[in-house]
Parts: sequence; structure tokens; C-alpha cells
Amino acid sequence: MSSQAHFTHYLVLVFGLLACLFFFLYFRNNPTYQMGCAVAGCVFYSAWGIIHGLLEERMSWHIAFEYITLSLFVFALLFVSISLR
Repeated sequence: MSSQAHFTHYLVLVFGLLACLFFFLYFRNNPTYQMGCAVAGCVFYSAWGIIHGLLEERMSWHIAFEYITLSLFVFALLFVSISLR
């Protein structure tokens, strides 16, 4: 895969996560919408990682498990953080 393709893939990741962060902060007074932003961000991150791995032809169950586990961990942290307010 070319370096231009890598740059494009990571640019999509950065902009997607920044959009989720923007909406998470925008809805700081509405925990329900914040939870939706957290779910959307975690699903986006997991899907991006799996798709990126497939496009690079290096996807394995271990890599998919890593992306899903990390996103679940981040979601759990955000869930507790939102719930404690």
C-alpha cells in the first residue's frame, strides 16, 4: 500500500475521531447524546481498524480483538465518567 493511501486512511481516522470529540463536547449538558457520541466513536474506531487491516491484507483475529477490546475499554471509561456526573 502506498504512503498516500496510508495518509488518507489515517486522515479519515483523525477526522472521524475529532468529529466524535466535537459532538461529545458540544452535547456536554446532555448525557444521553454524549453516550451516543461515545458509542459512535468506539464503533467507528473498531470498524476503521478492521477495515484498514483488511485493506492492508494483514488482518487477523488478534488484531480485530485488539481494536474491539480497546474501544470497549474507552467506552467503559466514558460510560463511568458520564454516569458519575
